[in-house]
Amino acid sequence: MNELLNTIFGLDGLGFGSEGARFSFAWELPAYAWALLLLGAAGLAWWCYWRIAGPVRARVGLGVVRGLLLALVLVLAAGPQLTRTNERVEKDWIAVLVDRSASLGVADAPGGQTRDDQLRAALAASGEAWDELAADRNVLWLGFDAGVYDIDPQSLAEAAGPSTRLDVALDRVLARLAAEPISSIVLLSDGRPVSEPSRGVVRALRAQRVPVLALPLGSAEPVGDWTFERADAPAAAFLDDVVPVRVRLERRGSAGSARVELVDRATGLVLDTQPAPEPEVGTTTTELTLTHRAADAGDSDWIVRVVPDGRDLIPSNNERSMSIELIDRPLRIAYFDGYPRWEQRNVKNLLLREASIESASLLLATDRAYLQEGAITISALPRSPEEWADFDVVVIGDVAPDVFSQQQLESLRDHIAVRGAGLLWIAGSGATPGAWAGTPLADLLPFTNAAGVGPILSEVVMVREPASERLGLLALDDSAAGGWPDRLTDPASGFSLLRYAQQIDADTVKPASDVLAAFARGDGSATPAVLSMRFGAGKVVYVATDETWRWRYALGEVLQERFWLPLLRHLGRASATRAGRAFELTVSPREATPGRPVRVSLELLDQALIDSAPSRVSVRVRSGGRDAGTLELAPEPGEGSVFAATWTAPEAGRYDLEATGLGIAPGVSLRVRPDDDELRTPDADHAMLAALAEQTGGRILTVADLSRLPEIAPNRERRTEAPPDVATLWDTLAALIAVLLLVAVEWVGRRLIKLL
Repeated sequence: MNELLNTIFGLDGLGFGSEGARFSFAWELPAYAWALLLLGAAGLAWWCYWRIAGPVRARVGLGVVRGLLLALVLVLAAGPQLTRTNERVEKDWIAVLVDRSASLGVADAPGGQTRDDQLRAALAASGEAWDELAADRNVLWLGFDAGVYDIDPQSLAEAAGPSTRLDVALDRVLARLAAEPISSIVLLSDGRPVSEPSRGVVRALRAQRVPVLALPLGSAEPVGDWTFERADAPAAAFLDDVVPVRVRLERRGSAGSARVELVDRATGLVLDTQPAPEPEVGTTTTELTLTHRAADAGDSDWIVRVVPDGRDLIPSNNERSMSIELIDRPLRIAYFDGYPRWEQRNVKNLLLREASIESASLLLATDRAYLQEGAITISALPRSPEEWADFDVVVIGDVAPDVFSQQQLESLRDHIAVRGAGLLWIAGSGATPGAWAGTPLADLLPFTNAAGVGPILSEVVMVREPASERLGLLALDDSAAGGWPDRLTDPASGFSLLRYAQQIDADTVKPASDVLAAFARGDGSATPAVLSMRFGAGKVVYVATDETWRWRYALGEVLQERFWLPLLRHLGRASATRAGRAFELTVSPREATPGRPVRVSLELLDQALIDSAPSRVSVRVRSGGRDAGTLELAPEPGEGSVFAATWTAPEAGRYDLEATGLGIAPGVSLRVRPDDDELRTPDADHAMLAALAEQTGGRILTVADLSRLPEIAPNRERRTEAPPDVATLWDTLAALIAVLLLVAVEWVGRRLIKLL
């Protein structure tokens, strides 16, 4: 039928039966108007024929024909036509922002997987939803870290961006899809941006009614991170030596408590363990010392590791390795004293009993007569550094310097300064230290004004100082951590009271010296009791009493062994390796950003260097194996042993700083991170994502929600109408024929009834 009508009206293209075609009028009239017009046409036709003489049937028939003619004219006058609406549908856009920053490598997602693994698994599980979206809508995939770039979700590259610039990513989406209908922005991120989206970006999202649908990655609960800043151990030690390992830790973010372990790599045996101390208020770093008594000779590989009690964001930075040589030979000691006092007898017997020590003990008188004991026989006092080389440690008790020649004392000084030997002073009421002022060994006393040192005129007790804990020394009690027995600080115990001790003014202690223990008096005051100092490649310890033998009344020889033997081994280590540090170079802070000044300081630990009074110290800076300049350090006001300057790194990277012209000592490394380095606070920030979603009218998604994105994402498609297609019917040949046919029928009828 439709084809017949199309043929009658001569329609080609748009016609009856065409998709979307509908019949209409060029001038649309309401139904009541058509009713009145048609009623009027019928009335006019009736009026024209009701008074005419003639057969009734003929007049009725002619009236009907005229009515149809008038109705047809009215219809054609209204402009009958076929129309088809032309509507264009513009699909909306869904922008998917995929975080590709390095923080996605943190393994705090469910099941212990990384945030990036969680992201990839979520995309894979919702694959059908993404296919459906791609069929019905425009989907824009963008990766972002410090910048924004197109990505293929099927082949994501490693997440290694230095930072998360979420504000830039959101702004770039709005700029790229300007004037386009945007359904929503799907954000897949851990919410660890350098800075939160600006108010301007949020206002633009709200103004354009673009909701952010965020899928938070990682743990919703804060999980901090422990990392090593440094871990130092001596390069070598003797068997049965208590080896200290100094550890400096940094606690980042919301890390909880942890313990630190010293582990033998070969056996997996835990050699020592301690809880990580709480950082001081306002800092993120903490220090502690692990110790182990070496029992097996040879090269050993040790691991220092921090074991958090809870979750840790970056387990890969929880270990440091170190190598140490354990020397299988006795520690060789020469002990010189002036008379057989109680301290001399106990120390001498202690050296004789200790299987890991070979010693020569001599009582020297000013008339050159001497009494010798020990496993090593000295036929003549050493006269050169080479002859002194048979000894790792030299102990000088209360002996007058006159028993040595000037050459012997000078060669002993060189043996300590150059070969790294140790020197132990044991004070006495006779010659030490006063008689040694003005001798070649006067510089090896850790204090000035030796001639003015006198006895303390009261009984005292000895207490341990923090410096000894850092060095792993003076650990006299039975606890695993090794502390100071309470009975030694309690005057009521009796044996703890030392009746002879020397008064060393704290103001006379040399800058390179550490106070390992102090004398505590009844009035609450304290003075140095045990002092340690570096001198050249070697070390010096001064003990300002000769009454530790009184401790025998507590536990026999135990306390004296724990007091003297670690001190002697501590002094002998540098001789074994000849690697004693003459200075310490530090950078604060150890991590910086480009353009931010850092403080570079160098502290002279070698009294010989301090005595040389350098005016400036040069520090060479290297980066990537290339020179990055030289820094000149100037003396700090009032500090003869500390030199400092500020330095600014021009760009991110690792910088190695080494002092020049002061001998061999370890340098220091400085990490310069970009301004927007996000791993400084590696916790995920789900609260920020939730706030962004709420402010933009979006929502937080779960992994399951990704599969329902076609339902969740609002439909913002845009429909626009073009001029419709029109096929007119009133001006066709068929319309003309219909009119003429009705006119002809009426004319013929009138002729037949003889009305014309």
